[in-house]
This record gives sequence, structure tokens and C-alpha cells, in this order.
Amino acid sequence: GHLLLEAPARFWFLNSIDVSKSRFIFHPLGDKANSKNIFQIELAQVLFNCFGIRKEQIIFADRDLFVEELIIPSSLFFLNLTVDSSQYNIYKQLKIYLLKNQKTHSTAKKRIYLSKRLLKKSNVQSVDNEEKIEQIFREYGFEIIFSEQLPLYQQVSLLSEAEIIAGCEGSALHLGVFMPLSSKMIILSARGIAMNQVLINTLVTIETHVINVVKDKSVLHFKGIWEADIPFIEEQLSKIINPSLCIS
Repeated sequence: GHLLLEAPARFWFLNSIDVSKSRFIFHPLGDKANSKNIFQIELAQVLFNCFGIRKEQIIFADRDLFVEELIIPSSLFFLNLTVDSSQYNIYKQLKIYLLKNQKTHSTAKKRIYLSKRLLKKSNVQSVDNEEKIEQIFREYGFEIIFSEQLPLYQQVSLLSEAEIIAGCEGSALHLGVFMPLSSKMIILSARGIAMNQVLINTLVTIETHVINVVKDKSVLHFKGIWEADIPFIEEQLSKIINPSLCIS
């Protein structure tokens, strides 16, 4: 999620230089050894390839360095604060690259629910009864997708033609930046409004619906496992989607 939001936020500068003749300094945070695993992450590989950056051009700042000239482009995205509309052009360029290089044509799904059910439970946040949530969305014609099982180009291909996507708040919904303009997103939340999601949704003018679906709405769940209020989801979903258009 953070790689998609923050890493491309400085890429706007690449369109004004000769990338092939430049070197790029990467400042690792935390475990410096594990930071070099970034080259094994699919999204990082796609970002580098899309903008013409070769692995040998990247210098890890894991030691003191002296450089003759250092350019630090300003960021277009600041977590939980603001995003510059120009950031959309970066995602658009990335989207075009991925769709152009996709290996197969994905069958378009107009309504998609991005499930986290098969992910390993963590101490960050996860819902205990997501299988019941999936059943509700199926009744409204949603295709259940487990994004971690698909290559990135296929995820983007699916979302590029979706009219509406839904899911529990988290990184998977950040893929909304690849949706068509003025599409719709339903966010099932246990901790109120996620500002980062709202910010990136504004780039694509996504009609955003945030539903506080945790049973005990007096508590914000930032970590651990929580249980969704299934009847409340059904009630709210019926207000967002016209039941007459549902596929049973």
C-alpha cells in the first residue's frame, strides 16, 4: 500500500530528465539488508521498468555518501494530509504500461469485492467473518477476487473496467487509482474514515462510501481481529445499490 502511494509521488520529475544517464539514491529504512529485497517485489519491478530505471542505476545509501549534484524532487503525496492532482498522471502512465504488457485479456467484471479472507491474520487489522460479507456482495452481483493470487497486470486489468469495487479497508483498495473516472467504491471500515484512501480516490473522482461495519461502533479497531455487523452491512448496501439491478 505505501509503495503504491509514496514511491511514485516523486516520479513526476523523471519526465524532465534523461533517465538513462541518471543515478538514483535509495535510502533504506529499518533493516538495511531486507531493504534490498525491494527488487523482488513485483510492484517495484513494474515501477522501475515503466519509467526506464535499471537496477544497476540505483545506489543504496547504506553508508556515508558524497555526491557532486543531488536533486530531491518534492513529493506529490503526503500521508493523511494531501495529494497533488498531478499524481494521477503517474498512475495513468503506470496503468497504460501494465495494460499494454498484459499477457492475457481479463474478462471484465463490473462489480468486484476484494477479499482479504485468505491472507494471513496479522496484528494490524482483519475481519473474522468475511466469508459472510462475501455472500452478501455475491447476492448483489459482485465477483469475489483475492488480489494476492493475481499478478499485478491482471489486477489492474480487472479494476480498469470495474464500475464499483468494495472491500474491507486496507491496501487492496488502493488499487482504486486504476479504476475508470467517476466509478464507485464501498469501504467497509472498523476504524472510521481512512484519509489516505479518500485522498487517492479524489484523484480518480471516485464516489466513495465508507461504512462503519464493526459491531461495537464505540471502539475503533486499528489492530487485531474484529467482527463485522452483517445485518448492518445488508441494510447499508441496499441504500447504495439499487436492488432491482442486482444479479441473484
